[in-house]
Amino acid sequence: MSRIGKLPVNLPAGVTVEVAADNTVSVKGPLGTLSQKVDSDIKVEVGTHTDVHTDQQHGCRRVERL
Repeated sequence: MSRIGKLPVNLPAGVTVEVAADNTVSVKGPLGTLSQKVDSDIKVEVGTHTDVHTDQQHGCRRVERL
């Protein structure tokens, strides 16, 4: 499984993202608008990723179990 797909995407100021019911992702910013329909098997979430400490500890815990 791709590790890149699990990483949050940081958005610059002035950029908004919306996910429609049919899994179409629309990104609007100062340079224009882009829309892309995403496969229904892919989960797209828009939110705030603030739990950096848990992500950092995830790798440490895995090493400790070995």
